[in-house]
Amino acid sequence: MSAQEYSEQEIKDVLNQIKFLVSKNRFIISTGENRQKNDEFADEFNLDTSKRKKLILKIEVHDFCDCVQSPNPYRNHDDYFIFGPQFTLEDFLGDKRSVQVYAKFVLAASQTSGLKTIVVSFHEAERPLSYYF
Repeated sequence: MSAQEYSEQEIKDVLNQIKFLVSKNRFIISTGENRQKNDEFADEFNLDTSKRKKLILKIEVHDFCDCVQSPNPYRNHDDYFIFGPQFTLEDFLGDKRSVQVYAKFVLAASQTSGLKTIVVSFHEAERPLSYYF
């Protein structure tokens, strides 16, 4: 589905599901070679998993930007939900900054643990994001 196919209520329902799973620690944040921006963002603002969890739980439906699918035909065809919340964060030097975060989520089913949230991206937006609602 594209963003045009979602109502505000549907996005609210998806976000509530994401937040529920995150609140129950049924989520992972992608890291490593292909997700260096996530790691650098966490380091720059001293964000451990617990702090990122608190930020994710503050995301609101009006932060919704888009819904996309992976361009790779060999990957899953799940919808990726993109949000652009604005947070005031303190960097490692102690300076407070207003930061627009690029947050991309996918709801994934696991045979062992059931539904979980994968936080594909969670880093400072590289360009201004526009909001859907």
